[in-house]
Amino acid sequence: MQKKIFSYFKPNPNSSDSRPEGTGSASDDHTSTKIDDPPTPSLTDSLTPSSSNHPPYPDIGNITIECSQQDRVKLDLLTNTSWEHVAKYKFPLRTIRNVNRSLQWSWLEKYSWMRYSVVNDAVYCAPCVLFGPQRQDTKEKTFSLSSPVTDWGNLSRCVSRHINEKSKHHDNVLAATEFLRIKSGEKSDILESMSESFNARIKRNREVLSCIIDAILLCGKQNLAIRGHEEKHSNLIALLHMRAKDNIVLADYLAFADPQKKYTSPDIQNELIEICADQIISTLVQDCNDSKYFGFMSDEATDCATKEQASICVRFFDRRQSQFERNFLASRKHPEQQERHWLNFFWNN
Repeated sequence: MQKKIFSYFKPNPNSSDSRPEGTGSASDDHTSTKIDDPPTPSLTDSLTPSSSNHPPYPDIGNITIECSQQDRVKLDLLTNTSWEHVAKYKFPLRTIRNVNRSLQWSWLEKYSWMRYSVVNDAVYCAPCVLFGPQRQDTKEKTFSLSSPVTDWGNLSRCVSRHINEKSKHHDNVLAATEFLRIKSGEKSDILESMSESFNARIKRNREVLSCIIDAILLCGKQNLAIRGHEEKHSNLIALLHMRAKDNIVLADYLAFADPQKKYTSPDIQNELIEICADQIISTLVQDCNDSKYFGFMSDEATDCATKEQASICVRFFDRRQSQFERNFLASRKHPEQQERHWLNFFWNN
């Protein structure tokens, strides 16, 4: 207690980071800016081929696993799908089982999830690349980054196996659709939804706690006992139920909240009373610090158990009201120790 009160009365030192007016570092006055620096090329520009006949989306063959987690790359691969010059593009020939074959552009128009890589001359599945697991040990052609499809003779079989009912491709397509809905604003992000729910719960708890504190302060001002013989018939609970008639949030809280988390137990009441006492003491101490002169008065009395108790009051000049104020500060047992403590405290401050 002594340390807490001592910190209240101790003058506030100047902050360490404050500096005299007119002084400052060189970085505050001069900022070096390179005007002629060329703009840094974006990641999408480095992945997209420069030819007009090439696909409009980034070359998926140059994308790494870390790069595929970026939202900008996901949007470019999922939205830029209208390849207008796909029929004019000359897909390279490759000898497969002694037959020269090349990718037919009709496959790209038939399956919207399929993406062609100019660098690797291979096709990938955009949703599976962006939202599916990237296994490095698989030997099956799964249209992923580690195993794209390049066998044009078996492309039909690979597509049928990739889009069958048991494939994870459908889950990845659903994840890609949800991602586009979130980015377009049609649906809120799961983290945003959780944050909104969490903030709403915090707001409700603060409103309920404010009502409980107001009821405790009213009992203190009117000199009413907070607790009675039974907790459900106490003055505090009666005041809360009275206020709940005009407060839907408080009424719902008192009716459906967990009995162990209602913040109305005697322990919580005592804790709230101590917090309110600390706030009152800090206000009185601040008023004493703002006044040019202040002092304290102490008196002691003997209770029915023949034990002495000391009451301490402070007196100061209130500049705002231009009058002297006298307020009760503390009441403790062992009056000799209390008087010695406050004498030493005021003498040192």
